[in-house]
Amino acid sequence: MLVGAGDQAQQSRKVDIAQELRVGMTQQEVLDLLGPPDIDYRPHWNHWCYGTSVDFESIVTPDGWLNPIPIQFRFFSYCEDDVVVRWGVLDKAVRIDRPNKFVVADEFQQILDTYVFVQTVFELLTARDAN
Repeated sequence: MLVGAGDQAQQSRKVDIAQELRVGMTQQEVLDLLGPPDIDYRPHWNHWCYGTSVDFESIVTPDGWLNPIPIQFRFFSYCEDDVVVRWGVLDKAVRIDRPNKFVVADEFQQILDTYVFVQTVFELLTARDAN
C-alpha cells in the first residue's frame, strides 16, 4: 500500500510536468522534464509511457477481499492515467496523450517525499561503502 501511495503521488507529479510537453520536442527534452519512461514500447511502437504500476481500482476485489497483486497490466492499450509520448520518424514528439489532472491527497505526497528521501540516503550510504 505504501508503494502504491508513492506511485500515485509520483504519477500526479508527472501529469503536472507533462503539461509542459509539446509536439516537436526531442527525446532529450522529454527526458530532461520527465526522466526515463516507465515503459518503452520500442521496437514494436515508437511510444514512451509514464504510468503507475499499481492498479488502484483492483486493490479490493468485487467480493470485498484485498487483492494481493494489484498490478497495472497494459496488454492492448494504455491506462487512463498514463502520460504517453508518441515519436515520429525523426524522434520528435508527434502526439502527447495526457490524462485529466487528478488530485492526490497531501498525505500521499508526503509519503512520496519520505520514500525518495530514504531511497537517496540508502543510495548515498551504499555508494560510500563501495569506495
